[in-house]
Amino acid sequence: CYKCLPHFCFRLKDYDMVAPAMPYPHSLSQLLALTLDELKALQGIDLKDPVLCQYSKTIRAYLESDLAELESCIKGASDARVRACGQIRLQIRTRNFDQKFLTEFLSLGWGEKVWKAEAHFLYAMAFETQDHPKVSAEHYYKAYGLFLEVDCERKALRSFFNALVAESRMDPTRMLIHDYLHLAERARKVGELGLSGVAYLNISREYREL
Repeated sequence: CYKCLPHFCFRLKDYDMVAPAMPYPHSLSQLLALTLDELKALQGIDLKDPVLCQYSKTIRAYLESDLAELESCIKGASDARVRACGQIRLQIRTRNFDQKFLTEFLSLGWGEKVWKAEAHFLYAMAFETQDHPKVSAEHYYKAYGLFLEVDCERKALRSFFNALVAESRMDPTRMLIHDYLHLAERARKVGELGLSGVAYLNISREYREL
């Protein structure tokens, strides 16, 4: 499940995580920290908040690459932010991008800061998929800062990791050992063991290239 980039820098997808079990989410910040297995465990559970319920199904469909279900979630979403996030996730999965939609994506009415963070994260993913590391790095860093501000450290660290990988793609000769080491330790402390492990793999790769 780890994707090896052309310069052999390991990339961690936003769902390749091993984390401790969490209680049922009561906020978007908590929902975004869940693994796929934890999202599956929510099936049939009343999350009370209809927006959380809609987006949890959207994320799960995306992570399972269930395009029919993802399209169904988009059509059935009553919240414009859920629809927009679902649409960009669908475009990432199909690699069929609507450039007009992407141009307008960040200017939608996102409201809460955590939604703005998620928007920047998905925007970065979209441009990473299109092989634009400079744009993706810029928006992963923006997502990182916003996620930290709303105490969503797991997703913040995933954003930071992806930003480092984008930096490496722009300049494969750049050494990021200190950054990966700092990230690995922070990830380990919050239970993001998959993220920590891949960061250590990238440290090993960089030492081999010294």
